[in-house]
Amino acid sequence: MKKRRTLGEFLATFEWTVSIDWVGNTGYVHLPRNRRACIQAIHGPPNSSGEYHGIRVTIVHRDRGPIFQDDFLFADQLDPADRADSRPDYRSTFHIWRCSERGYEWYIARPADTAPLADSVKRFIETFR
Repeated sequence: MKKRRTLGEFLATFEWTVSIDWVGNTGYVHLPRNRRACIQAIHGPPNSSGEYHGIRVTIVHRDRGPIFQDDFLFADQLDPADRADSRPDYRSTFHIWRCSERGYEWYIARPADTAPLADSVKRFIETFR
């Protein structure tokens, strides 16, 4: 039986252009002055169990805790017309869900690339270097 992909393993497949250490479902980018950028998926609305609609990046100081955070929603970062799937019947925005057989993956609509999202996250993190 094929191993189910964890949320962290799925997020690690994005087209990141920064060096990220993935531990469980959280990615860490090491920054100067005892800080880290923590990258996690954002849960969808309260009634959307197991769905994720974006990425949250939190800048954390090792001793003082969270400094700043920002959310990068798939609907804002990824063009819904630029898709890798061929499902004309599905017009909703991108989101991640947990498939019981395969683990985490895009729900029906798959973006052609995640570079625009990865670039926005990188630019946010770079402001704290």
